[in-house]
Amino acid sequence: VRDHAPGEAAGLSAGADFDRGAAYVILFGDRDDPAAWLRGGEALSALLLTATAEGLSTAPISDAIELAWPRRMMRELLSGVGEPYLLVRVGWGPAGEDLPPAPRRAPADVIEVDD
Repeated sequence: VRDHAPGEAAGLSAGADFDRGAAYVILFGDRDDPAAWLRGGEALSALLLTATAEGLSTAPISDAIELAWPRRMMRELLSGVGEPYLLVRVGWGPAGEDLPPAPRRAPADVIEVDD
């Protein structure tokens, strides 16, 4: 999983309890074209909103479909019924702990306005 927060407080440390109770969801569709991707995005929105409403945490994992070989593995896990769009980890966040917000650059550092 990509960790965008710097420092020791970033992310969750791996260990025996790291994935207890987590589920991995493969978001997939019947085709691999822009219209199907749009429907996949709508399904992802519903998944994320429902998980949040139920008090669950989510972590989209796009790394698993960005390269050909892991994407093939995902397709095999689906037994050929669809094209994988995204892997999403769904589970409980750390009890009583808030993770630090990911740092953001100032808008002026990344946006140029021409007069």
